[in-house]
Amino acid sequence: MIKVGKGSVSLEPGGQVEISFPPVGRPGDLVPLLEAFVHRVDLLHRGSPYRCIHLGHQPISMPEEIPLRAKPRYRIMDKKLRSSGKLGIHMMRATAGMQVTVDYRSEEEAVETLRAALITAPLVTGLFANSPWVGGENSGYASYRERVWWHTDPRRCAVPGELVRTGNCLGAYIDFALDANLWFLPRDGHLVECEGDQSFREHLASGETLTLEDFALHASTLFPAARIRNGVEIRSADSVPPEFVPAFAALMAGLLYDPEAREAALELHPYRCDDSINRLHEEASKNGVRGCLEDGFSIGDACGRMVDLARGGLGRLAKEGLYSPQEADHLDGIEDLLHKGLAPADLVLERGLGAL
Repeated sequence: MIKVGKGSVSLEPGGQVEISFPPVGRPGDLVPLLEAFVHRVDLLHRGSPYRCIHLGHQPISMPEEIPLRAKPRYRIMDKKLRSSGKLGIHMMRATAGMQVTVDYRSEEEAVETLRAALITAPLVTGLFANSPWVGGENSGYASYRERVWWHTDPRRCAVPGELVRTGNCLGAYIDFALDANLWFLPRDGHLVECEGDQSFREHLASGETLTLEDFALHASTLFPAARIRNGVEIRSADSVPPEFVPAFAALMAGLLYDPEAREAALELHPYRCDDSINRLHEEASKNGVRGCLEDGFSIGDACGRMVDLARGGLGRLAKEGLYSPQEADHLDGIEDLLHKGLAPADLVLERGLGAL
C-alpha cells in the first residue's frame, strides 16, 4: 500500500490497482483527488511494459492464469469461493468495480438508503456496464463483472430479496449476515479457517464463543450490491475510465442524500420477488442500458428516470447550500452515452480488443 495524502493506492488479490479516497463533502471534491491518483499510478508504471486499463473484468487472462497475492485471507476466501458458485474463481482475480459509501444520520435513513441502493443496483450496473471482454473474446455481456458477482456465492452476494421486500431492511440485513457461512476467525493474531459450511448463526447456536470483532470481520466478507460498512457502500458499478468516475459519485449523492429523490428511487422498478430480481439483474448484466424484460420494462428508460431523480436531488441540495449548482454537471458524460443508448462497454467493443 502506498499512502497518498489521506488516501492510498494498493493491490487487490489478482493484482488489480485499488484507489481509496478519503471522505469528501461533495462529489466534485473527488475530481482533483482522482486526477492526482491517476497521475501517481501512471508514474508508477512509466518506463515499464505495463499500463492501466479501466475495465470491470480482466479482458485477456483467465482466472486460472492469474496468481493470487499471498495473503492468508485471500487463500481461505479463494478456497471457499471455488466451492460456492460457478464463477467464484473470477471474483478476486479478475473483477474490478467502483464503490462509493454514503453516510446517514439515523437508523430510518440508513434503512431507506440501503433499500434504495439495492433497488437501483441493476440500473446502476446497466448504466456503468464496462466489462464485455473475457478471455480475449466478446463475452456477450455488457457487464461480465456483474455476472461473476451474481454467481459467486448466493448466501453473501447479489441482492437478497428480503432486503428490498421489507420495511425492516436492517433486521433483514442482520439475518442475511448471520446466515452466511463463516469463513475464518481472528485468533492469537492469525486468521483461522472455519472448516465445513456452517453459518455464523450455526456457530453461535453450537455454543462457540464469538465476539463483535468476529462478527465485524465476518461482515466484511459479505458482498451484496449494497452493504452496511462504515455507512452504506454501493458496489454495483463496473470500473470505468476516469472521466466517468465522478458521475457515479454524483449519481449516488443526488439519489441517496436528497429525501425526495431517495423515496422516488424506491419505485424505479416494481420487481420484488427473487425470480424477477434475478431476471432484471441478468438483463442489466447482459444488455446494459439496452436491456428490456419480457413485460416491456426498459432498463434504459429507468436509467433515464434515475439520472433525472439524481439531478433533481443535486439541485435541491444546492438550493440548501450544501452543494454547488455545478455538481450535476458531473452526470453529463454518462447521460450523453445513455441518450445514445450506450454504456461504456459499447465504446470498448467499438474500439476493439487491440485498442485497450
